[in-house]
Amino acid sequence: MKQQGVCFGVFGGAFLIWQAVQGRSLFSPDFAKKISVFSLGMILPFALTCLVMALSGVFSEFWFWTFTYAKSYATVMPLPEGVRILGVSVSTTFDLCLGFWVMMAVGLPCAFFNRSMRNRAAFVLFFYLCSFLGVCIGLYFRPHYFILMVPAFALVQGMAVVSMQQALRFKLFENVWKSLPVILFATVLSWFVFYQSMVYFQMSPVQVIENLYSWNPFVESLTVAKYIREHSPENARIAVIGSEPQIYFYARRHSATGYIYTYALMEAQPNALKMQHQMMQEIEAVKPEYLVYVSYGFSWNFRSGSDRAILQWFNEYAGRLYQKVGIVQLYSGGTTEDAWGEAAEKMPTPGGNYIAIYQLKSDLPEAAVKSN
Repeated sequence: MKQQGVCFGVFGGAFLIWQAVQGRSLFSPDFAKKISVFSLGMILPFALTCLVMALSGVFSEFWFWTFTYAKSYATVMPLPEGVRILGVSVSTTFDLCLGFWVMMAVGLPCAFFNRSMRNRAAFVLFFYLCSFLGVCIGLYFRPHYFILMVPAFALVQGMAVVSMQQALRFKLFENVWKSLPVILFATVLSWFVFYQSMVYFQMSPVQVIENLYSWNPFVESLTVAKYIREHSPENARIAVIGSEPQIYFYARRHSATGYIYTYALMEAQPNALKMQHQMMQEIEAVKPEYLVYVSYGFSWNFRSGSDRAILQWFNEYAGRLYQKVGIVQLYSGGTTEDAWGEAAEKMPTPGGNYIAIYQLKSDLPEAAVKSN
């Protein structure tokens, strides 16, 4: 669940109020019943979640991540930078989505000029704006954030087709005129698919990943996870020092820490250093069988003022209790090279983008483990 989903609640409540105003029933018992049931539907899941968290003894952690940290995350981005990011996002998808924008530009005026469709058009447009408001929270405008707009976007496109059909109601060749908006939509959709035909029909899944996320170690993660899965018992714990939670999934091993990504630890927010220390303490308490260090910049999102205490800690901690058993390195041309066992242990720490795997030493003196 993302907190931005509250915008759907705002839409629902506002729609009920708008209906009551239109029907002059804002102060009626029927409206009071509707708004009460709606409010209960909004509040009850949250209240039950709080209760479950409290009974589980993790309410403070729940509150921190849901509200305390979320507030810092949503307020750190300056408005001018957010506007710039939105502009970049729109410009990079303009060619792909141009046809859909044309459908909206033509269909919305047709809907508002049609008395029978005006209320439905207002409903869909307000839903669209509330969905966009959810995307705007935090001003990050990352591509996957726009998923919040997909339901409203689909409704807008459907309304555009129907409203254009209504506007083209001519008795002569009536069916032909009604078919034109459908043909237009089919053409736009076909362009959408054709524009991405290499992704849909030609590339393998691995090629798609490498093409879209070339500077993220998604493919390399499979190699790392396979090694850990084949060299550790099912109940082994591991810790990934970086933001690659897919390694836990593919390795089928539980994390030694609740911090399965590290972006928050590098952000310019007041709890960053506290979160770093908590992650260190959790790892030291569990002493996982494997540590996985990810050097990729996109796995950290370092800022100019980022405190890198956790990296200093890792170098000391891993050097004292762990031995390097694997290296997977990415070169600028997109090729990778890996080394395991003694070859990895003797290999000097590479520069650039790589993943290093460290195994807990089996011959550690008991005093050395306890002192940690």
